Amino acid sequence: VFNGKADGGEGQDKLRIATGGTASRTIVTGQITSFEDVFASGSGTLDFQGGAHDFDSFEIDGGNVRVGGGASLRSDAGGVRFTGNADNRFTLAHGGAVGSLVDGGDGDNDVLAFEQAAGQTQNVSGVQAQNFEVLAATGEGYLNIDEDRTFDRVQIEGGNVKVLADVTLTADVIGGAGADSFDNAGTVDGDVLLGDGDDTYVARTGSSVTGAVDGGDGDNDTVVYSLVDGAGSLLDDIVNFESLGVYGPGTLSLDMQAGENWNSIKLMDEANLDLKSSGGTIGQINGDDSNQRVTVDGALTGGVDMGGGDDVLDLTLGGVLSGEVDGGAGNDVLNLKLTSASRINGMYNFETANISGGQALTLGGALGASQGINFDRSDDELIIAEGAVFEGTVDGGAGQNLLRVQSGDAQSRTVVASQILNFQDLVSEGAGMLALTGGTYDFDSVAVNGGSLELGANTVVRSDAGVVFDGADNRLVLAAGSRIEGGIDAGDGADTLQLAQAQGEVRIWSTLEATGFERLESSGAGELRFNTNAAFVNGVSLNGGQTTVMADTTLTADVTGGEAAETFSILGTLDGDLDLAGGDDRLIFAANGSGLRSGGEGSDTLEFRGAGAGVVNYDGDLWSGFEKLAVSGGVLSMTGVSDWQGLTLTGGRLVGQAGSVITSSSAIEVGAGSVFGSAGTVNADINVRGTLSPGASPGTMTVNGDVSFFSGSNLLMELSPQVSDLLSINGAMNIASGATIDITGVLPSTPGQVLDLIVASEGINGRFTTINKSETIFGFVAQDGNKLQIRGEFQNDDAYGSNAQRSIAYANAVLASGQAVQAFTSAVSVLVDAEGVSNADAFEQLTPEAYGSAMQVGTETALSLVEGVRGLDMTAPKGEGFYTFAQAVGLGAELDGRQVTGASSGKLDMGGMFGGVGYASGQGFNAGAFVGKMIAEQDLRDLGASTKTDGVLAGAFIEGRALGLNVSGMVAYDQTEARTQRSMAATPETGRGNYELRTWTADVNVAYPVTVGGLTVEPNAGLTYASTARDMVSEITGGAFALMVDDDTKSALFADVGVKVTAEASFMGHALRPWMEAGVRQLLSDRDDGVTGAFQG
Repeated sequence: VFNGKADGGEGQDKLRIATGGTASRTIVTGQITSFEDVFASGSGTLDFQGGAHDFDSFEIDGGNVRVGGGASLRSDAGGVRFTGNADNRFTLAHGGAVGSLVDGGDGDNDVLAFEQAAGQTQNVSGVQAQNFEVLAATGEGYLNIDEDRTFDRVQIEGGNVKVLADVTLTADVIGGAGADSFDNAGTVDGDVLLGDGDDTYVARTGSSVTGAVDGGDGDNDTVVYSLVDGAGSLLDDIVNFESLGVYGPGTLSLDMQAGENWNSIKLMDEANLDLKSSGGTIGQINGDDSNQRVTVDGALTGGVDMGGGDDVLDLTLGGVLSGEVDGGAGNDVLNLKLTSASRINGMYNFETANISGGQALTLGGALGASQGINFDRSDDELIIAEGAVFEGTVDGGAGQNLLRVQSGDAQSRTVVASQILNFQDLVSEGAGMLALTGGTYDFDSVAVNGGSLELGANTVVRSDAGVVFDGADNRLVLAAGSRIEGGIDAGDGADTLQLAQAQGEVRIWSTLEATGFERLESSGAGELRFNTNAAFVNGVSLNGGQTTVMADTTLTADVTGGEAAETFSILGTLDGDLDLAGGDDRLIFAANGSGLRSGGEGSDTLEFRGAGAGVVNYDGDLWSGFEKLAVSGGVLSMTGVSDWQGLTLTGGRLVGQAGSVITSSSAIEVGAGSVFGSAGTVNADINVRGTLSPGASPGTMTVNGDVSFFSGSNLLMELSPQVSDLLSINGAMNIASGATIDITGVLPSTPGQVLDLIVASEGINGRFTTINKSETIFGFVAQDGNKLQIRGEFQNDDAYGSNAQRSIAYANAVLASGQAVQAFTSAVSVLVDAEGVSNADAFEQLTPEAYGSAMQVGTETALSLVEGVRGLDMTAPKGEGFYTFAQAVGLGAELDGRQVTGASSGKLDMGGMFGGVGYASGQGFNAGAFVGKMIAEQDLRDLGASTKTDGVLAGAFIEGRALGLNVSGMVAYDQTEARTQRSMAATPETGRGNYELRTWTADVNVAYPVTVGGLTVEPNAGLTYASTARDMVSEITGGAFALMVDDDTKSALFADVGVKVTAEASFMGHALRPWMEAGVRQLLSDRDDGVTGAFQG
């Protein structure tokens, strides 16, 4: 064992290596250095590896030498020499090299061997060798004989040998037991005997062999040769080859006689094949990647693989093609002429197949997605065999063409619409499923003989004769969006119709035109709608989606749900039992119907969706397993006790009759447009967005929970003299802004009556924004603490002013007489507040106070005139004679209100003038007469009323002196047109009346003038009497609150005392008499300021 290193150092050093026996000795580069001469002995193998091995001399006495991949061997003196007469072997392996001559020595059977790995090629010209009797090749690579060489034999040991063109090999070529390959482009002077194994002999153009060519004893030896001048036939003098190969371009024509058999024929380099079979056989025909054409006339028991390229296969077939045909890569065409009913078990990778002959063709194996089969103008028949993979396209061409699709037990075969063109009749055969998908199919007839038919999503099948099933237990599957036009006849047997509807899809039963099905299965998120009667003796199965039995329609079947959530609507009649099983299901019904109804497992909802005003009485014995109740239409009446996990109304009306108990573990939701009410007990919170109508025309509704009214909601109460609705809440009542209460029925006024509408034990939060009350109901809605009530009269209070008290008393009296009910009802929201407290200010506006206050205008006119006439003596002339006079009068006064009566404060503005003619005696006696005009405006601020007057007046005066006193007197008459206008909170209208005021005025005054220091001081005293009369007034506006005011006369006696101081002066020759007066006036009479009136209605 030598694993170390040896270094010869300086000098001419010699290394002796003994291999011994058949053992090998491996020398690696670097192990031996500085040895110039090597001598090896023994019968083993000396193997050089990894790098250059250079020596001065190298001799081997017996044994073998091998130079491995990456290694080289060189000997300068005489090369590498085998000595002695032993049979030696020199091997260059995997690219190993020798840089000097190799001499095989004197042995009789020395071997020069080449060992090549796959992809490696070695030329013999690259080795200088002599005295070798045998050339050997082994491995998957190629040994090229690229120069003339002579050997006793060439030994192929499972390797590949090529003789290049223009090279002569003088030797017999002997194969071993492996799969040997000999490729001859030159000349072989000798025999080619390939021996055992599946060997290959390639005869290139121009090649020759002087001896025999024998494939040997292999099972599938192959001879390959080139076509001459584009055509050719079988080579002569070749034996024991089972397969054939040819190189093109050109066409090989073969007429296979009986007894002639080839395992395979290989076509290469655009070689074509024209094969006529007269009894011989070919197992397989294989092409390469060039464009080729194969024509087969006769029996082809094997297969054809055209390989790559754009190939054409012309095949005449009258039976079963037992192998497979494969176009390979490229754009390939199969032209198939049928002489009788035929079968192909596979037609791979032919992009186009053209079929002629008018015979039935059965296709097994596979038709790929990129492949198409075209038939000629005959009446053709194509059978897609059981187990075949059908993904390509078939075109029946002209004629009446039949497509038969066969499927085995439990096999599902899918066909896309674009795959089938110009076939008028379709037959599905076998116990499996034929699935048609991907578009629209048009047939004259469709028959399903055994098995099932499926239409994929959005697939349409049009059949003039409809789809007809035979007597087997068939199944028809219609996926979402699919349909059959022309009708469906399920035939005999226990047949099943399986439907699926996608989200948003509605499938109408009548459009199916389906008969003869004993069972129905429906699934998907869409809706199946029965609009015509249907019956299924084996029942209906549901799994998800919605199923609707329309009004006036009967479904006769027992219905069972699945694990998905289903919605089942019985708007017509279900004759049978219903069990929705698992899932959160919903059952919609318009009437009780017959049969048992079960929600099954899950959280299931029972929804009533009636039509019209007819009442449906809920029969609890029919329903079980439903956790929630919903109402979306119609009127549902409930009695007895029911318990729910949720109750929702989105439309229609739910009425709990007297004595009923409705319990919900979650709040009852009353949606917009729906009505809920009970004359029994409700154990739940109630959220109202629609209408809550307590009672059952009418009655008391007891709620053990909170009741909440949301914006837009409505509370409907019905009242009558005998019994009225009452909402009794053992909880709180919450009212959002925008909620409305409607009160209907008949309820006459009953003084002192208080009717509870709502009683909430935990109080009422919020108020109704709108209160609507029928004309036939008197009273107003009052909210007091935890109650909402109707009160039958307006509440009076001693704290109010007498005017307000009398107005309220009068209103109650009017209502008690049955009058003005609607007017007061409309004004209730103004006349009382939410607690029922009367609005005193609003009631005071309904009184005739403004007309009473207007009488004051006459009094003020009289007093203003008195003051003006008393001052005329200041402008009277000193001398005797007639004179004229004129005077302007103005007055602004504030009118105090009276708390006791509630009379309004106000303001009076007055102005006018009068003038006339007088006579002065010059001795202190004056007399005269006058006329004038006065206008006034009175504004009663607190009352929101005003009066405007416009009048004329006339009068006379006289004055004189006696006993040192100045005595004067006056009498006058005033006639005024007046218009009073009242604003009222109770109505948007205003009350307005037009009338006359007539005032008589009498005045007497006594003065005692005294001169003091150039001034005249004149104490005086007087009495004034004024009497004002008003006609009866009938207001011309004001609606129901317009007044009829009684006529009236008011008189007043005033006494006054005062002091006037006068001075004498002149200006530019004219006398000036400035004066000033101060005094007080007192009303002496007990004036009655009352005014009476009544509503005109």
